[in-house]
Amino acid sequence: MASIGEPFHLATYTQATRAKSTSTSNDNPSHVYATQQEASSSRFVTVAAQGDGVHIYDASTLHPVISHTLGPQVTFSCPAVTRTLDKTVGGRRICATYAVIETSPDISSGEGGRTVWKWEDDPSGSDVSSEAHKKRSSAVISHLVHSIHAPACLPEHILLIGSGGQVSLLDCDLTLVREQGNEDSETLITSFVLPRKSCTFVPSRTAPSHGAIIALFTGKSNGELHARIVSVSPDGSAVVLGTCLLPELKRSSILDLSFSNTGLLSILEPSGVWHTLWLESRDQTTVSLFQAAEPVHLKSLTFNQTFLHSHSTSLSLSCEISILPVGASHVLLAGVASGHSSEIVLLLWDLQYSVVLASQTVSIPSTLYRTKKTGIEIQLVGGKDENDHVILVLSPLPTVDPNARSSVLFVPLIVPPKSTIANAMGHASSTVRWLVQSPSLASVENFEPRQTKLLNTIRTALDQKRVDSADDAFSSYVAEQEKQARQQQSIVAGEDGLNAYLSHRFVQQILGVVFRSPPKGTVVADLPYSPKMIRALLEKRVVSSGMLDKGILPALRARNDWESMVLALKTVVDLPETDLVSFLHDVISSKRQHPSSDDAMQVDAPSGTAIPSLSTVLPLIVMYPTSAPALRLALRQQLRDADELVCIFEMLVAWLERLTKEDEETTLLPSTVEKDERGVIVPIFSEKRVSDDIPPLPKILGFLQTFLDTCFLTFLTHPPSHPLIHKLASILRPELDFSDTIQQIRGPLEPFAKAHAKLIHESTQGTQKPDPTVDWRRRKKAQHEQANATVGSYRVEELVL
Repeated sequence: MASIGEPFHLATYTQATRAKSTSTSNDNPSHVYATQQEASSSRFVTVAAQGDGVHIYDASTLHPVISHTLGPQVTFSCPAVTRTLDKTVGGRRICATYAVIETSPDISSGEGGRTVWKWEDDPSGSDVSSEAHKKRSSAVISHLVHSIHAPACLPEHILLIGSGGQVSLLDCDLTLVREQGNEDSETLITSFVLPRKSCTFVPSRTAPSHGAIIALFTGKSNGELHARIVSVSPDGSAVVLGTCLLPELKRSSILDLSFSNTGLLSILEPSGVWHTLWLESRDQTTVSLFQAAEPVHLKSLTFNQTFLHSHSTSLSLSCEISILPVGASHVLLAGVASGHSSEIVLLLWDLQYSVVLASQTVSIPSTLYRTKKTGIEIQLVGGKDENDHVILVLSPLPTVDPNARSSVLFVPLIVPPKSTIANAMGHASSTVRWLVQSPSLASVENFEPRQTKLLNTIRTALDQKRVDSADDAFSSYVAEQEKQARQQQSIVAGEDGLNAYLSHRFVQQILGVVFRSPPKGTVVADLPYSPKMIRALLEKRVVSSGMLDKGILPALRARNDWESMVLALKTVVDLPETDLVSFLHDVISSKRQHPSSDDAMQVDAPSGTAIPSLSTVLPLIVMYPTSAPALRLALRQQLRDADELVCIFEMLVAWLERLTKEDEETTLLPSTVEKDERGVIVPIFSEKRVSDDIPPLPKILGFLQTFLDTCFLTFLTHPPSHPLIHKLASILRPELDFSDTIQQIRGPLEPFAKAHAKLIHESTQGTQKPDPTVDWRRRKKAQHEQANATVGSYRVEELVL
């Protein structure tokens, strides 16, 4: 079973004033880099913080083991790496750390991005930073370095990938062994170094069985995107296995990509389109590429909002995405969810079936100073072999507050060993939220001619701002279809057969036409809108919130259709808690702005546009089925003002007071009984309702418990709420005393309740025969203990001294 665990905090780093780089190895360096390496029996996480230094953590304990503080003038071109050497000191293995230096007082200006530093340290911590500084060695490479790798499959070598696609092989002492050039017009996009023994896309006859496989993805000056596969043997020899062109893709259209050891290549575009391809090396000269699955279009994430809204100024939001291969066809995606909440979502995708297998949310630390226009940078870092955890790096952009701090998180994972349809089944509903419905699917939908005609009529009428014509066409269609259905006796009571002509897909198309997005330069209020049509669909209970990308309540709120919003609370069954509390917030805000009576609030407002009162909306939300954790989160995010919380608390307390006063008479027996179909007398319990405006007591208590779990600490520091807390205590205290009194008769009445329950069970299931496998002595002993009201082998005794 796939899962993503709760993240653990690993480290935090402040931004430092950095020296300006003169090289072009990395035009947009990250504030913090991180890598993972296998080191003998341990796994190390190497963190390189700009203007700080290199810090190494033990992944098993999450504690630092080695630190090299280098000062604010030292920056890095790419992530640093750590590996365990064969050297031993005092019987302990020595670790070597390699980093590519961008700027430092110790190097000349022309060596930035080409200088490699190396440290040798004892992970047990016996070396101090000054001693390690003296042991530092360095080397200068002929080309700018894009990334450095110390794979376990090449224990005697270090790999340096150049920004132009060059591959340099060094030994552990930074001596150049071999260098492979590139074409002058190439620019490296990214590269992946994989163990040869795990790469199934490379046949055994085309490359040695050991060593490493390097996948280089480069862009040409004409915009073309190419893939090059290089095999590196343990002795240091390198062979190009083949190159291929990635058709219909340009360098400018690549936002991020991932590549796994099975040859699965996924490419994410700025628009949110995600391509899945298979890459295979058939011989030593060619590499084949073919489509593995249909492209999907992501939504509900902030990274593609810049592309979708070209007038937006939040260009930095494109950094809020990262993808990482974690299995054969499994890819982990990290991004910021769009909407009211500022949360990072982690989605484990199976790209072979285009489904989300697991998800996790992470609150964005306030120390990142993220705003709607200034995003953050997200990086996912995985291990080379094991996929039981990843590192999540959250960094502020250079333009934000200098007090911003980066965070490094440790995220546990459970990834299936392979992609199967059994694992993918049942995850379609959790995937819909993150995918855009392809327009091509809508055109292929087999609507009936009359349905297609109706859609075209509504669309044309709304384009011409003839709302009445659209309403008339819809009403005529519904009346005609219901008449035909009754004649064919296909419906009973007028509602059971509505799906015959108001199917889910057809209603979704109608909503898409009515709730159209405004063109550039216009607002939603300028578009024609048909509240009559929407209310008719709501009354027939054929609308779900998931039919619209942002939900039905936000769409109605944008058009000030408050009457339909109230109706949606009664008829739509999948409203998210966030939208419910947001609706409640709008009502309370309006009440506070207009403290006069509800009738005088908006006397001249058109029908449907008058904001409903709190006494109308709150009972519907209290009775709406919700999840307690999701409701707590929504209350915490949407209702931040203590005065707004007091308005809700005041009404809840008033309901409880009224219910307890008008229900003073207590009856221990049901008022009515009847015989069921088998002749057994059963009680009839009726749910008491003091008023239609007040929800049932169990609903009020359930909502109140969740509400107080969220807001009680706020009430303690808000004096206007203290009288309400005391009043609530005075209401509940007699009820608690009465409950304690009632508990005293539970023992005498329990045998009768059990006998009645047994009678009902036997009337429906038949008399239960004794289990022949149970010894009669044990059965008799159990009956004897039950008759004497014992509690098995345990007894409670009271000792009075």
